Amino acid sequence: MRIVVVGGGVMGLATAWQLTRRGERRIVVERFARGHHEGASHGETRNDNNAYGDAHYLDLLALAREGWDALGEVDGEPLLRRHGLVSHGPGPALGAANRAPLAELADALTARGIPADLLDGAEAARRWPGMRFESTVLYSRDAGVARAAAALRELERRTVAAGGEVRWNTRVAAIAPDADGVDVVTDAGVLRADVVVATVGAWTEKLLGASGDAGPAATGGGVTRGGGLGIQPCWRDAG
Repeated sequence: MRIVVVGGGVMGLATAWQLTRRGERRIVVERFARGHHEGASHGETRNDNNAYGDAHYLDLLALAREGWDALGEVDGEPLLRRHGLVSHGPGPALGAANRAPLAELADALTARGIPADLLDGAEAARRWPGMRFESTVLYSRDAGVARAAAALRELERRTVAAGGEVRWNTRVAAIAPDADGVDVVTDAGVLRADVVVATVGAWTEKLLGASGDAGPAATGGGVTRGGGLGIQPCWRDAG
């Protein structure tokens, strides 16, 4: 199958790597240069936060961890540093007004076999001097940070080593599905594909339209946003 991945951040490169592991030789096109700071995947580290209460996100977390384990170590160090993560404060402080209470998050993690401890504020302050905790604290030693920049380099290396291709500085102007496939219109020419996976983050609406989905053609090619092939996010930012 001819598959083009649009977007060379962590979602796009992880998608391409997973496809090459399945024997597919895919093309990734990214509008910016390698190592750019225009999206959400750059930087030396990014939070690997497991403080979820929703079963669906915990399922994704488990799949993501399988991916990290498969990547293994790079330069003698795991790409995922599990040195622990502390969550505290009311819902808005954790990024959402309707955020589940910390006790519920702890129960959800524990039910999955993920280490999770609830501490009172005084105990947490003794454990982590210099920080102020006004209420209950959730601590999980199974969370931490991802080595973001190193992970991107390794995902690209493995994709290319397996016969895939990553084209930097290649802007996609349009994605046009028809009855037989999909045209990916770039500044360097048109790529023909059976399936396009769009992992372009904040550019999704502009590229695919207000619906966020160019939609599959009636009998031919299709367009899907990242995750449509079972690829899961490797990290998330705080909040």
